[in-house]
Amino acid sequence: MLFRGSARYPSAYALNRAIEELGGTLHGATHADFTLFEVMLPPANVASGIAILGELFAKPGFSELGVEKKIVREEILEYLDEEGREVDPDNLARELMFGTHPLGMTITGSLDNVEALGVPELRAHMQRHYVASNMVLCVAGPVDERAVLQAALKHFGKLRTGAPSVAVIAPKIEPRPRGVDRMKCVQSQGSQTDVRLSFATFGANDPRYLALELLVRVIDDGMSTRLHRRICEELGLAYEVFATLEPYEEAGVLDLGGSIEHSKTPLFVRSALGLLAEMCDRPVGKMELDKVKRRYQWQLEASLDDAQALCAHYGQRALLSQDGHIGALREQIASVTAAEIRSVAREVLCRERLHIVTVGMLDRAQRKAVRRAMAKLPSRTR
Repeated sequence: MLFRGSARYPSAYALNRAIEELGGTLHGATHADFTLFEVMLPPANVASGIAILGELFAKPGFSELGVEKKIVREEILEYLDEEGREVDPDNLARELMFGTHPLGMTITGSLDNVEALGVPELRAHMQRHYVASNMVLCVAGPVDERAVLQAALKHFGKLRTGAPSVAVIAPKIEPRPRGVDRMKCVQSQGSQTDVRLSFATFGANDPRYLALELLVRVIDDGMSTRLHRRICEELGLAYEVFATLEPYEEAGVLDLGGSIEHSKTPLFVRSALGLLAEMCDRPVGKMELDKVKRRYQWQLEASLDDAQALCAHYGQRALLSQDGHIGALREQIASVTAAEIRSVAREVLCRERLHIVTVGMLDRAQRKAVRRAMAKLPSRTR
């Protein structure tokens, strides 16, 4: 709704035209734990871009609410089937892992909630959370620091300080009581089954987090890494597979996923979990680890030429009170050992932390086979 305009730019069209006349692009994203408002534009126009962003927070218009509700409704429907059931594997995995905790809820919310929200609720939410104590303004590029600071003070200096938002601590993933399942199979028509193997991890503030990042990169960071080689090149089970890490402050999620022919889903799960078990049994070899470190360090170095990537890197870390200096991070990457990565693998890649979601047409025998594969993953207590 903030992108729907302000006092000076009374509509989404007027706002976007103002940005585009500066040669820029307006972008926004809502994550589970923060929101992003971003303008990419020529360096000479940075002060004007800051002025427009400041206007959104100082004098939001909250106009065209009915139109925005229609758009959000369509966004929500993308993740539902014709019966109104959730069929997005990532949303289902988060619900399975975190239950009624906010991390288990979809970012978009429900259709009923969207319909019920009005301008008073939006203003109250903004006054509570969109305040200076919760905000970082990050600028990257060939700009004059003094000019940026002057523009920031002029257009953000009067923003209400407010109180920092406090997150509800994520629940610890413990062995479930009898009758509570960590596997969810949703029957959904299509030519393939979407699979998610999701592990609860510690968060970005944990001192072991960098070893966890490198663990995920050993599994999947390019066509020559273990996951793609095993699943695609050797077994031919999928066109594309992935392993990703979604970190929050005190918790996180390691996802491994792909889209597989229905009948091959049990083999995919067995093969993927077998690959992960190998990470626990044997340390990563020196050549493999050195390659992963070089790629990570080079990606950080390359980001120095990418103003948008620099903003994302430093802005997010500043928001979470983390040290994000790229030079220091490159040195920390170099110091991580194979033993530390194996220790993290044994902590995270265990049966107690695993949750499996399938969305596709699996018959009873196939679902049982997936469950058997799940049970064979080593326990954390081994």
